[in-house]
Amino acid sequence: WPLEPTAVNAAYDAETNSI
Repeated sequence: WPLEPTAVNAAYDAETNSI
């Protein structure tokens, strides 16, 4: 993944935290 915006990073972080 290239440098993505903070919004995408936050969404990915939230999804990862949902594990």
